[in-house]
Amino acid sequence: KHQGSIPTIQRNPSHNKYFMTVGDWRARIWSDDLKNPVITTSYHDSYLTGGCWSPTRAGVFYVTRADGVMDIWDIGHSQNEIAYSHKVSDVSLSSISVEGNTQGGGKLVAVGDANGTVSLLEVCDSLAYPKQNEKSIVNAMFERETKREKNLEVRERDVKRARAQEEERMKIEKGEAEFDVDNQEKDELVRLEDEFFTFVNETYDDSRNE
Repeated sequence: KHQGSIPTIQRNPSHNKYFMTVGDWRARIWSDDLKNPVITTSYHDSYLTGGCWSPTRAGVFYVTRADGVMDIWDIGHSQNEIAYSHKVSDVSLSSISVEGNTQGGGKLVAVGDANGTVSLLEVCDSLAYPKQNEKSIVNAMFERETKREKNLEVRERDVKRARAQEEERMKIEKGEAEFDVDNQEKDELVRLEDEFFTFVNETYDDSRNE
């Protein structure tokens, strides 16, 4: 869950089962099969305003920030560190698009800012051209993270189920304990009542004998 609006939702062009959302200070990658993200970036230094995937590199995506900086992630290389950051404008960036498709391109990046200025940038070859077996490597990473997240979800369900069962058991035991207390109180009242009537009868008999 993002803590605020989500300006960008986009599927990975090479692996359509997975999609990216950008919001608050983080980007997250999700699978259609799960309710939780499979990958979440670390916090950025400024609020994120948008983002997009590289059309040519399966593991590369771009995010724009409110402080005018564009960050590039290469999650096939590292899920914890930004691959490259570039100061594009002195005002908040508002939009971004990378030319090309899965067949080619990926070098030219158009970035818009809050003042209506569009900057056209050219990235290096390593961020534009896919590496050998990159699609299969990134897909294996997505599948690994999805499996890990599924295991966590199963574990979370098991913990919740065990907690619910324990709470139900405690309620039952508490109810039985309260029932036992009520029975003990009733037995005590019956005993006192018997003693009272026995005392009254004995007093009555003594008075008659006198």
